Amino acid sequence: MPSITTVHGRKVSEIMPESDPRIQILERILDALNKHNPRAVIRSFSPDCVLDSNRGPYPYGQRFNGIGAVEGAVNSLFDRVPDVKFDEAKIFIAGDLGFIMAHATGTAMTGERVDTRTCDVYEFSDGRVIKIDSYWKTTGQN
Repeated sequence: MPSITTVHGRKVSEIMPESDPRIQILERILDALNKHNPRAVIRSFSPDCVLDSNRGPYPYGQRFNGIGAVEGAVNSLFDRVPDVKFDEAKIFIAGDLGFIMAHATGTAMTGERVDTRTCDVYEFSDGRVIKIDSYWKTTGQN
């Protein structure tokens, strides 16, 4: 699990209590992503959750509605980039939102190297993830 000690120079415990169960949920999601375990990724998601992916034809990317569709989208990531890894992670909570910022690396099935910064925004309700909005920086574009 990632070691989170500071955010913008302040101790995390000064910003949010380490006992916040949402921090633990996000740590488990990150761990499951790195283990390529989609079932564990969605364990804390609401059945009617929504994922707005970082890719797709719309300004919000591609939308996946419901836990089955979200699990399929996570599986698709692992199919596209079978060795994807999320390192240098920062996890924090602000209100009803949780954030995982990370450095994603791997090699896509096309042979293209993945080396980018990511930020996934998780919206919580009643201790469950109800929405994920995923952002990946792109390179080579002006």
